[in-house]
Amino acid sequence: QFPNVREGINFDLPEVVAKAPKIPGVTHMGGDMFQSVPSGDAIFMKWVLTTWTDEECKQIMKNCYNALPVGGKLIACEPVLPKETDDSHRTRALLEGDIFVMTMYRTKGKHRTEEEFKELGLSAGFHTFRPFYIDYFYTILEFQ
Repeated sequence: QFPNVREGINFDLPEVVAKAPKIPGVTHMGGDMFQSVPSGDAIFMKWVLTTWTDEECKQIMKNCYNALPVGGKLIACEPVLPKETDDSHRTRALLEGDIFVMTMYRTKGKHRTEEEFKELGLSAGFHTFRPFYIDYFYTILEFQ
């Protein structure tokens, strides 16, 4: 379906990738994202940054930045809080999700606003940031 994509890397904790099924074109690599991240033209993550503190996010994002070539992208799919709250279904779902994250991750993780994600990316070395709102809960965040 995507002829330009020759290989993908599934990067996770060693004990997780040890149980991953074999998939043609996918290499499973175990490691610690706080130490380093495998290099690639793009790095995709979903629901990762939401579960860590700002300092931990900066470390993860800095490791991603260091693993990317010039022009490479970090693409993160995360919930993004609105700048101002309202009574919309989207806002209520995001705020309820934020409470869930704080409960599950013992106040370590949190939902962030677009501006907070942008600042994290800039502090990690990225120069550009573009959000793409795809539904009422998730947003694609592109850092380059």
